[in-house]
Amino acid sequence: SSNVEWACIAEGALLRTGYIIYLSAKQLQAEEHVVAIRNRIEAEHIDKVYPWLSKPKIGQHGNKFGWAKDFLMTQGGWAIRPVGADQAIRGGKTLNLRPTLIVVDDLDELGDSPYIVEHKENLLTRSVLPMGNEKTRVLVPQNPIHANSVVNRMLTGVSLALAIRTVFGEIDDNGNMTSTPIVAVKDFDY
Repeated sequence: SSNVEWACIAEGALLRTGYIIYLSAKQLQAEEHVVAIRNRIEAEHIDKVYPWLSKPKIGQHGNKFGWAKDFLMTQGGWAIRPVGADQAIRGGKTLNLRPTLIVVDDLDELGDSPYIVEHKENLLTRSVLPMGNEKTRVLVPQNPIHANSVVNRMLTGVSLALAIRTVFGEIDDNGNMTSTPIVAVKDFDY
């Protein structure tokens, strides 16, 4: 998760703007990722190289506009919102921005029943992915932790979520992946 959090920061640093949805199984997990990102951009000397990324957006009346665990928005216009599969999703757009990146991390849990897997897959395909557009990138850094997990269903083609994608990772001499596969989405297919 640490590398994924840095990837989110890199988007803000390189693009200056953007809007990330960080989806996890539980709202608390997603918020912990956003807090870790906020702590990094406040403490890692980011302000010296990327000053637009290290300071909160200040509203017209001097109030901080999104510098909390449930929403983070920087002075430069980069934002990140945590979303938990256990909570109702309250709108996907921020200031008329559609997500530029959707991160699906820690979505699956070992004890997920088939009903919970179906709920998470429906949430992903019917609520979260439609928030984006044709330019939105999707990053799924999670391991397929059991045979019926949402991520494993996507990787094996059982689910049509993210059906048009590129899967990459380290491959051994026999053509088998030696590390957790990484999925890069070329286009949405719901």
